[in-house]
Amino acid sequence: MNSNSVKYVQSQRYSSIFDQLTSEFNNASKQIDTRYQRFILFSSPDNYYKDEEKTKITHSRGLVDAIMDVESLTGQATQNLELLKKGNRKLAKIYNRVNTMVNKHLFDVQKLQKNINFIMTRNRAIFSIIIGIFLFFIFCKIFLKFK
Repeated sequence: MNSNSVKYVQSQRYSSIFDQLTSEFNNASKQIDTRYQRFILFSSPDNYYKDEEKTKITHSRGLVDAIMDVESLTGQATQNLELLKKGNRKLAKIYNRVNTMVNKHLFDVQKLQKNINFIMTRNRAIFSIIIGIFLFFIFCKIFLKFK
């Protein structure tokens, strides 16, 4: 996948989570406001909040915290994505450099074996020619002494 499409999918996912949590938060805050207004009009100040409303307030605080967490996570995700892109670019450059070094400067193994075999046969031929010349001189000297 292309990194832009991955980034787009991640941002869409975080956007949908953010929208869902925002709507839940708005619904909870509207419910709390209506119940708060109802208690102010028809009851004493001691009964403004019941345990049920207190839990809704804590839930709405939790929603706010969750929304803030999602926002910070989206920021971190985009930063991590940018770091990964930079790292991938660096790795691609290094990979290309290594490939060019290998292709330009290292021999093919079969070519290297052929070169080694050629040098060894040439050295054997030179060595056998030198030994042949020395043997020729030795035999010449031996035959000249007996004549």
